[in-house]
Amino acid sequence: MFKSKLRECRKRKGFSQAQLASRIGVTRQAISRWESGADVPGLFRVAALASVLDVSLEELMPEFSDENKKAPAGSPGEGEKRTIISMDDWIKVPIVSREWTACCGPGISAADITNWDEGVVLIDRTKLYRFDDRRMPFAIHCEGDCMESAGIKDGDLAIINPAEEPQQGAVVLVSVAGSLSLKRFYSTPSGDVILRSDLGQTRLTVSDMERDEFMVCGVLVGTYQGRPKPLPL
Repeated sequence: MFKSKLRECRKRKGFSQAQLASRIGVTRQAISRWESGADVPGLFRVAALASVLDVSLEELMPEFSDENKKAPAGSPGEGEKRTIISMDDWIKVPIVSREWTACCGPGISAADITNWDEGVVLIDRTKLYRFDDRRMPFAIHCEGDCMESAGIKDGDLAIINPAEEPQQGAVVLVSVAGSLSLKRFYSTPSGDVILRSDLGQTRLTVSDMERDEFMVCGVLVGTYQGRPKPLPL
């Protein structure tokens, strides 16, 4: 079962409950509840656990391995739809270097990035409203605290999907004058864009966007706290 495999994999890796908790952004008590069977993590956290513990999802969750997949009782056979976690539902997302930080503050110049490769994390494909293998999702480190209203905390790892078009009020990764930051995004009938954080908002006109080479790099589709809900302006 998941609870016993989690404990086994954690000990094999040499992590205490507190150490594992800190690596996936939860409390030690959460790990304790999962290992005791009192609670079960969501799919996104299961993927994070598998990545941190260097195991496959099948090893961490043997109840979902191929040999244990069974159709529901009374089903007509192979054509029956089953609610089963499949490895096809997960994709590997590269973690870009900490030099490229999604600041909830002044931002960092994209020109300063020297290293893109910092490993990968697994994410649930169903978290993506749109998937395009030519514009793959990527993970980026967050810095600052002015997006806490969206559940984004300093040090979080944010998953960005460049293939999605932002809804009004969605959290997006933007580049303004070469600086990267996470903001809530709103467009206006005039073509202006409003970027909002807990510290206030900035309105960019069409000429501002042209001058500053404004670009929406992608939509925030998840952190370890989940996808923030769009908010009305």
